[in-house]
Amino acid sequence: MLDLLKMNQYNKDILEYKSIKELMNLKKMQVLRRKNNLTQAEVAMALGVSASSVAKWETINTCPRAELLPTLADLLHCTIDDLFGRGKEETQ
Repeated sequence: MLDLLKMNQYNKDILEYKSIKELMNLKKMQVLRRKNNLTQAEVAMALGVSASSVAKWETINTCPRAELLPTLADLLHCTIDDLFGRGKEETQ
């Protein structure tokens, strides 16, 4: 289920943070993607974005739009909080 409060907070956080490194643990996103045997192209297709967008997220050049986070978390078998380094990563 889409959590609008978390989505709104995420969008506010983006405006407040100077460094994306402080906002999301994007390196963790890459680790989770690989753990789930997904390519950047597969993640991109599932989210309706380009593979280069996913690559940029993983190299901390940019970040995914808030509305993509629920689907991204589902793909990576984690929570949105896990993507922000605020939750406990699921191991299964």
